[in-house]
Amino acid sequence: MDTDCELVTIPCPHCGKHLGERLDRLRRDAQLICSACRRISHVSTHQLQAALAFALASRRNAGKREGRLRLV
Repeated sequence: MDTDCELVTIPCPHCGKHLGERLDRLRRDAQLICSACRRISHVSTHQLQAALAFALASRRNAGKREGRLRLV
């Protein structure tokens, strides 16, 4: 399963705004600029793993609600 296109949400450590970004972009450059407070934050490997696990679990649960598992 290709996870590079997966959209993950990371909270800004400064203001708490949830920032969405593609996993492949964060793997190349683990810095985010918050659209609310305009501060730069570094996304740790732990945050990436947790966000990806949550996104994949949400995708699996959505597939089960539809009566089938659909992983693209």
